[in-house]
Amino acid sequence: SGNPDELRSFLAGSVACDAITGLGLGGAAVTTCSACSSSLGAIALGVTLLQTGAADLVVAGGYDTISEYAWGGFNSLRVVAAGPLRPFSKAREGMKLAEGYGIVVLERGSDAAARRATPIVTVAGWGESADAHHLTRPHPDGFGASRAMNDAIARASVSLSEIGLIAAHATGTSENDAAEFRAISSVLGDRLAEVPVVAFKSHLGHTLGGAGVVELILSALAIRDQLVPPCANVTAQEVEYPSLRLSTGRAEHRTIRSSLNTSLGFGGANTSVVLTPPSALSRRTI
Repeated sequence: SGNPDELRSFLAGSVACDAITGLGLGGAAVTTCSACSSSLGAIALGVTLLQTGAADLVVAGGYDTISEYAWGGFNSLRVVAAGPLRPFSKAREGMKLAEGYGIVVLERGSDAAARRATPIVTVAGWGESADAHHLTRPHPDGFGASRAMNDAIARASVSLSEIGLIAAHATGTSENDAAEFRAISSVLGDRLAEVPVVAFKSHLGHTLGGAGVVELILSALAIRDQLVPPCANVTAQEVEYPSLRLSTGRAEHRTIRSSLNTSLGFGGANTSVVLTPPSALSRRTI
């Protein structure tokens, strides 16, 4: 149209500013960009701002649109499945693109208690890494992913015995699932066969930059309800890795003292977050 102002809406920062216009929110508006771990990284940044006293309340999340450009890019890599998304399955074909968003409100536990709010969960810890192994492929041994997971667990000050649920990135692509399995195996060790792994993308598809926060919200509800949801499109017999306890079949009532969410982005951008029930509030949790 010859109007250069139309290019403004292409920039992520402009989209964020437009989204909060009229909401009465003050302070900084910041966008993060770490591929498919972007929204989980935004939550990690929000937690850091609260812990350092740079902010008293943070609205964080993520969103990505489906477009011919995005679909064409993933399809050119031959990672788009013709059939259902079947994570960790022997017959997995690849990912399914989806569109969605998720937004959470973060505040210090002490502030929530002061105003008598009832938090859903506590963000107990986070970890990030950049393995920079390849433009698109993860490190085959999952080194970057395992480092992010271990850092999140260490920051949360929880033991491996307290991890009752893992929300895997689980895109259904051959190399991502294999590397993530190795990372989970490295982190859990002898507990690998005991901890249920959920794959929310089997129900939702891959919401790209929004995936981390969308799946974190579902993990928060799993903790609230003490319920492990099943994976879609995969039976226990079809799981490629016998030692992986992929949740299949029906939902399972189970004590979940903490959960571990992981988002793994192109270029080796890895983010993990540990959630605990709100009863675990302390000075450094949200």
